[in-house]
Amino acid sequence: MLQYLNIKTITRDKQSIKSDTNHRAIHLKQLIIGQFRYPFDAFANFVKQAPNLRSLTFTNAINDQKFINPNEWENLINSSLFNLNTFKFRLTCSSLCRDV
Repeated sequence: MLQYLNIKTITRDKQSIKSDTNHRAIHLKQLIIGQFRYPFDAFANFVKQAPNLRSLTFTNAINDQKFINPNEWENLINSSLFNLNTFKFRLTCSSLCRDV
């Protein structure tokens, strides 16, 4: 059973990330993501597939302003990641952050 996963990059392809109730990573406890090149909503769908996460480490270059919205993160964590007790993230901004 997979309990730890370290992903360097999830890059945008021709397919979208969809919620899949038939395939969940229910045993996954720790997830590290280096780059996630999809919008925030796709990221939310992705981590919802691992409802028992205890630790999430996320490093990303901002490609969607929702990534820097604290309300989006709070909603995601409170609604889907009930067991999360460690949350680390580092975001790098470019042109999207000029108005923030």
